[in-house]
Amino acid sequence: MEVKYREEQVITSPYVTQADKMAVSLRHLADRFLKMEPKKQCFTPEEMTEMYDRITEKVCRGCSRKSECLERKKAEHWQLFYDLLCTIEGYGAELNKEMKQHLQRECIQAPRFLRESLETFQEAKRILVWNNKMVQSREGCAAQLDSFADMLCHVTRDLDASIFTDPPLAKRLRSISKRQGSGC
Repeated sequence: MEVKYREEQVITSPYVTQADKMAVSLRHLADRFLKMEPKKQCFTPEEMTEMYDRITEKVCRGCSRKSECLERKKAEHWQLFYDLLCTIEGYGAELNKEMKQHLQRECIQAPRFLRESLETFQEAKRILVWNNKMVQSREGCAAQLDSFADMLCHVTRDLDASIFTDPPLAKRLRSISKRQGSGC
């Protein structure tokens, strides 16, 4: 006995097709949001160098020991700056006594260097926090877009399932309509 299968053509509503396209677009947008710049916990080496350059430009410009600190003792000066930023991160504007003494021994412009370092670090930290809030907001939007795309797909599937075609019924309705004179 031979069994024949009839291929049934699946007809989807144009509304479902459009909604599917919209859901794909929403998912694509959500994916783009998630692939943008991630949250940062600390400064990059480039950002640290930029801060260092900005501070030394302001503080060391007219200093008599500029060439000594920025050329001959560059590694030690950089380390001092790095240690200072780490201390600021840990203690805030009130540095520990040891760090203050170390800064005063190494830099004749210590109060100004400290003030510029604090201002520069606090501004960079504000920007970092702000950017992280923006990233967090983007991630939230991406999750909402993805959820909306899922919801849209489910609703349109339910809509599509509720739309049925019954050719014999459609034929009977047309004939009834013709008999009543309203021809469709």
